[in-house]
Order: sequence, then C-alpha cells, then structure tokens
Amino acid sequence: MTYFRLLGFLNSRETLVTVGTIAASIAFVMELTLLPLLLSEIQRDLVLNVGELAWVFNAYAIAVAIAVLSSGLVGDIVDRQKLFAVGVVLFVSGSVLSAFSSSLLDLILSRMLQGFGGGLFSPLVPILLTQASAARSGKILMIWGGLVGVAAALLPAFGNVILTAFGWRAMFVVFALVATAGLTCLIGANSTLKSEGKRRPNYGALLSHPRYWRLLVYIFLTYGCFTFYLFHCSIGWPKNGFSSQMVSIFLTCVWVSFALLNFVLRDRIDGKGLGVCLFLAPILIAASYGLAVTNKADVVMQITAAVLAGAALACSNSPTTHLLLRLAPQDLRAFSSSLDIIFARCGSVAMVALLSPFQGPTVALAILGFSIGALWCFKGVGSQPKPSG
Repeated sequence: MTYFRLLGFLNSRETLVTVGTIAASIAFVMELTLLPLLLSEIQRDLVLNVGELAWVFNAYAIAVAIAVLSSGLVGDIVDRQKLFAVGVVLFVSGSVLSAFSSSLLDLILSRMLQGFGGGLFSPLVPILLTQASAARSGKILMIWGGLVGVAAALLPAFGNVILTAFGWRAMFVVFALVATAGLTCLIGANSTLKSEGKRRPNYGALLSHPRYWRLLVYIFLTYGCFTFYLFHCSIGWPKNGFSSQMVSIFLTCVWVSFALLNFVLRDRIDGKGLGVCLFLAPILIAASYGLAVTNKADVVMQITAAVLAGAALACSNSPTTHLLLRLAPQDLRAFSSSLDIIFARCGSVAMVALLSPFQGPTVALAILGFSIGALWCFKGVGSQPKPSG
C-alpha cells in the first residue's frame, strides 16, 4: 500500500479500495495465466481424457461470458461495490471447491462457480478504481494495467514452483487467498465510496452514438490483432527452431514491455497523451507482426517484435477502457465496462478463427488492413471527451 500512497493522489481509504480491487483483479489474471500449467496435472490426477479436460477449461470460460454480460446489466441497477464483493466471494468459493474436487463433475461445477464470480466482478474493476481516484482516473487505470502486466510476466515461474512443490490443488488455494486479500481490503475501506441507489439506465441513448460504436470497433480490432499475434507466434516460434526457454523469454518481453509502458504513461493518459496512445497502438501492432513474420529465425527481431506488441497493448488496453468510461454516463458504466470485455474477447475469437487458416503475406496484409481500420475508428472517436453526466 505504501507505493500507492507515494503516488500522492490517494488517501488511506482510497488506497484500500485501490489495493483491494487490483488484488482481486490479479487473482482473476492468475487463473487465466496459470491454468494451462495445471491441465496436464489435473488430467493425470483425475484420470481424464482430452474431451473431459476440455470441459474443465471451457466450463469456466462459459460461466465468465454469462456473468460478464449479467454484471454489465445488473451493475448499473444495484450497488456496484456489493456486486463486486458477491463476485469475489463466489470466485473464492469456486476456487476452494476446485482445490478439493475429487471427480470431473465436482471440478466442472466448481469451475463454473469460480468463473461466474470472476465474470461478475471483473467488469467492475475499472469502475471502482476510477471512482476511488476520480481526479486522475486515467493514471490509476494505467497503474492497474502495469501491475497486471508485471503479474502476467512473473506468474509462470511462480506457478511452476508451486505446482512442483505442492501440486495443482494448491494453486487454486492461492487464487482464493489472493482474491480474499483483495476482499479484506475492500471491507476495511468500508464507506470509502458512497452507496449507490437504484438507477434506470437509458441504454438507447448511449448506443445511438456513432462515436461510442467506433471505440468498440477499435477495441475489437486492436485486441483481436494483438491476440492473433500471440496465437500465431506461439505456434510459429517452436516451428522456427526456438526452444521452449526462448519462447518463454519472448512472452516475458511482451508482458514486461506492457507493464513498463503502463507505468511510464500513467501521468500522461489524462491529457493529450490519451489520443497519442490510441493513434500509436494500431501502428505498433502492425509493425510488431510485420517484424515477426519477416524475420522468423532472428532472435533480436523477435524480441523487438515482442516489445512492440506489449507496447501496442499498453497503448490500447487501459486507454480504451478510460475513454469508454468517460463516454458513458455514470448510470451506464458497468454496461460499458462489460461491452469493453465482450468486444475484446469477441475480437480475439474472430481474428484467430478468421486468420489461422492463412499464412505469410495474406495474414500480414490482413493485420495491416485491420490496423488501418482501427486508425479510421480512432479518427472518429477523438482523444479526450468531457466526462459524461
């Protein structure tokens, strides 16, 4: 908490809200990052075939998708802090139950509970953060992005240590402990944020604005292109002769670049820097993919491409969330945050499904085209609108 106090714009109660919200968010990221390490151990321990193991993975993803949309709709009607707390409790409960599951059915049901909880609270993370630091909302979102990037870079090594020493069940306990720590901070903050009364959101008024839709399409395109870069290169690196150790180094470069740039930009995102970031993101992702596919066996070029990809995500991830929340009125912020996640994930699925059958110049041209499309969307969005009422 000392780090946040040193930033100079948070008091002790705001610090508790910030730390608690980010801790719960990191628990959500931990599950996403570390589950692939656990699957083979789960399969061996519970004697599952590949189809059954797929259900262990997909049950969580399906529950998250349902809960994200539910959170977006309900979060603008009920008290968001209470809904966030309910989501964290469900996530913790599902994590603990997963750790003690003794059969496939037990694990699937536990994972669904865990996923539903994560899907409930994850869209509310940026809302609670910006409420706790309304004067510097962009700054706190960039700090959040930076800390998530640090976690993503360090977690694989941490996960391997826990998995080797204690087994896959212990990792679910760790998920629960981190989320519980976040919830404890939020409870300790108590009345930091004002309780919110019931509202009647006007969805039509928000969705009728072309500017809002342009930003959603921008999110769809930029996040989709970034995800396809990870997907394509993760498959291509081993084929091009890189060892698993080098692959992990490339991925670490992505997340370290993402984290560092978030911290560097934290004081600029509330001003003109926001527009610069949104303009640069599509250019960086196109350059990253271009370097990766034209220098397939060059270590230096692959590292450079990884750094550019991380920078592209830093310039688009938290900045687009910041702008999306500023475009939305207060009574539609949960709905907007939900759409942010939905369009990002749909972009990922669409890009992988659309481009994975192709290779080489065709894919490079497609990425370039989508990047140009994102720049066109940026032109219609602008950089720093006045806060909505």
